[in-house]
Amino acid sequence: MRRHIIGIQVHHSTLLDDAMRGAVNACAGLRGAHSLTDNRDLLDLLDAAQDLAVRITHARRDAGDRLQQLYEDDPQTFRDARAGRIPWPDETAEGFQPRCTCSDRCLHEQGIEPGPLGICNCPGVKRPCPAHG
Repeated sequence: MRRHIIGIQVHHSTLLDDAMRGAVNACAGLRGAHSLTDNRDLLDLLDAAQDLAVRITHARRDAGDRLQQLYEDDPQTFRDARAGRIPWPDETAEGFQPRCTCSDRCLHEQGIEPGPLGICNCPGVKRPCPAHG
């Protein structure tokens, strides 16, 4: 079941952030376990986890660079993708569904004033939900 995202459509670099944290935590746990047991199998797992952490870090950096380039080169496409109206250009478009905005609430209702990049969705300004028309 697809989870409703309220606010923005996240770029896959956000998911790679999570993967990077998980890989670093795995390394820390394996390092600690090895130091307590001196188990060679754990050292082999640590080496593999460290290699994976480096690969994930590179993938995250590359995705972040593409996202930054999009922001600089085509701000409107960036805003449309962030709003969930279109897929991120470097992500698979197959199966894309516009982000449902039916549950979105105005920042003013939450006591927050939108900043210079903020998009207000106050009544009268709120666009129709792209997922439901």
